[in-house]
Amino acid sequence: MYQDKRRACPRDAFMAPILISDKLDGNYANAIMQNHSSSGMYLICQQALGFDEGVYVNMLESARNEIYRGFFGRVKWCRELKRSDENDDHFGIGINFIVKSHNYFGGIGCMTDCCCDVCGEKTSFNKLIRTDDYVFQCKDCYNALNSFPEGNLKSCISNYLLGNIL
Repeated sequence: MYQDKRRACPRDAFMAPILISDKLDGNYANAIMQNHSSSGMYLICQQALGFDEGVYVNMLESARNEIYRGFFGRVKWCRELKRSDENDDHFGIGINFIVKSHNYFGGIGCMTDCCCDVCGEKTSFNKLIRTDDYVFQCKDCYNALNSFPEGNLKSCISNYLLGNIL
């Protein structure tokens, strides 16, 4: 069982170059992914991003099959890092995933397929059901989770799906 009480999901310290943008206009900035989990990512970049700002992320390397090519998420926190001579990147940013895609986002490719946040099933984006908390679910998972009565179990499942920062 995962023991870090600050996080809902374990982190994978897989570092990789990424491209980030707040719009699907093809203008991306370079950044470095420091680690990721099933629900979020920690990255370092040169510019600050505001809390709850939407950000598109495209992987430049996806050496592992379980890492998607494109993500859309919301900024959960942004902190200025101490600058060093060899490293020009100076903002650490935590992102909570809203959409994960096996295809790249705007300018690099287009998003046609995504995955259910619950079961990971690859499906068309327009077949996913978005909850009020921005969890994207396939029809089967949506119906299964809605079959639970309101209470602690349903609340725990919802909190788990909402992401990595409690």
